[in-house]
Amino acid sequence: SSDVCSSDLLTAEQADILDKFCIQDLVLKDKLSIYQALKLTAKQADILNKLGIQDLVLKDKLSIYQALKLTAEQADILNKLGIQDLVLKDKLSIEQALKLTAKQADILNKLGIRYLVLKDKLSIEQALKLTAEQADILDKFCIRDLVLKDNLSIEQALKLTAEEADILNKLGIQDLVLKDKLSIEQALKLTAEQADILDKFCIRDLVLKDKLSIEQALEFTVEQTEVLKI
Repeated sequence: SSDVCSSDLLTAEQADILDKFCIQDLVLKDKLSIYQALKLTAKQADILNKLGIQDLVLKDKLSIYQALKLTAEQADILNKLGIQDLVLKDKLSIEQALKLTAKQADILNKLGIRYLVLKDKLSIEQALKLTAEQADILDKFCIRDLVLKDNLSIEQALKLTAEEADILNKLGIQDLVLKDKLSIEQALKLTAEQADILDKFCIRDLVLKDKLSIEQALEFTVEQTEVLKI
């Protein structure tokens, strides 16, 4: 009845809880009853008031019952944009999400990792086994792009050293690989100096226009490439 939530029956704490935006929204959308809302502890209210938690409840991925049992750490993990995205797109179950360590959650929350999972290039199982170094490599824009375009396999990517990853992550090197002017095998044999030479626009442009072969390009010194800019 209307007098159940009459303002003069509410404690200051209950009024504060009902005044929270996400709590109001859950009540208005029939995901949380007034009776349940009035029984919330301050900690439960703070968890339900997270936009990510609210969204998962509204989209029927998380029940109010599950939400009320979350620890602060679990709520923080579910509130991460990347984790929500994977749950909402059915790549990660709530059960899996609730078992994540903070480190695993941080890895799955990386844009590059999430994108590879969403595009079915990396499984959740593979993602959860990544080391921090492997995750950083897969999260590099050019590496991710090479994997997405089938120029580099996940298996190859996971074996890259930090130095090899830095070479493949140069836009010029990526461009040459994507345009079939340089193979991944050739790219991985490059020295840092050779990679810098091929990454220079003037050199790359000549190779892409078939005016210069990769072999010829690699004979240049860094000083000679400066002359080509004139």
